[in-house]
Amino acid sequence: MIPRRIAQHLRAHDWFATGLDFLIVVGGVFIGLQVNNWNQARTERQAARAYIGRIQEDLRQGEASLLGRISYYRQVKVHALAALAAFDKPKDALGEAFVIDAYQSTQILGRSIDRSTYDEILSVGAMNWIPDVAIRKRLATFYQNAAAIDEILQYVPPFRENLRRVLPYSAQAAITAACDDITAIDAQGVATPALPERCEPKLAPDAVKASVAAIFNPDIKRDLVRRIVDLDTKMKNDQRLIDRGRELGQFLAGAKF
Repeated sequence: MIPRRIAQHLRAHDWFATGLDFLIVVGGVFIGLQVNNWNQARTERQAARAYIGRIQEDLRQGEASLLGRISYYRQVKVHALAALAAFDKPKDALGEAFVIDAYQSTQILGRSIDRSTYDEILSVGAMNWIPDVAIRKRLATFYQNAAAIDEILQYVPPFRENLRRVLPYSAQAAITAACDDITAIDAQGVATPALPERCEPKLAPDAVKASVAAIFNPDIKRDLVRRIVDLDTKMKNDQRLIDRGRELGQFLAGAKF
């Protein structure tokens, strides 16, 4: 309709009306673009808030997972210290408890920080949807630090491989069958394994003797010391991740945009 009117005004040399119609067209296009931009910005802010909410939930679940791993490794360390103390006793005085402690000292719990939401933000280019530069920097710093710490947490010292390589299979199978992890699952679906309080594989005397002989050597003892140090390092870094996650969660809870 307006283009037809403009043509009519041009034919009539009505420059004022032509200019007015032209301004109406330009103004309408400008307003339409502004409304579209506003809607797009609002949609992006809503999506950003949803992503921040998901990251906060990831942090809560991550804390529960890390606390579970600390608890698990505390149990492993109890066995490791008991096995290390047993090396100071005569070999003939050691029995099934020593074999169990040594084997349970090899247990690992491989877990990583869940960064799926953060990776999704990066993959869809949603980081720029978060208008607060401080939030973007805090997110990037947290996940960069988490990745560095995760490399430490995923390290498996040689004790596990070396002990399981020499310990008779029959003993390992019996301990695994009788002393497997006990896993609890919370309301959010987070699985938390734990070592059993009682472990009674009831190894035959010959199996106990062969197992003690395989374990009781200086190299295994040195590897065990390294394993205990590694457990301390893992628990310390798990706690560090928990603390940083809590700080980030508190920061995000107070952020407004």
